[in-house]
Amino acid sequence: MNPLHKLAHETIPEYLYGIRAPFLFCIIALWLTATLYIHSLLYRMDAAHPLAPTYHQGLTLIDVKALLAGSRRMLSLYGDVDYFDDDFHS
Repeated sequence: MNPLHKLAHETIPEYLYGIRAPFLFCIIALWLTATLYIHSLLYRMDAAHPLAPTYHQGLTLIDVKALLAGSRRMLSLYGDVDYFDDDFHS
């Protein structure tokens, strides 16, 4: 085997891989950490949003007549919680 061929196809690629490998592994580890972090932040929102109507059916049932009638006040789903009705007290 020609020494230049061995140098060009074995020695130099091994040398470059030895230099680049730690940086490559570091970049892969950082991207995996960022992906895991973003997934853990968004997982609860993604899982809870489509399932909300199945667990809380009262939240999706809106009385159309109450929405169309301007003089009638729509009943609150939250009972005696009054911080939703601030605009009616002013």
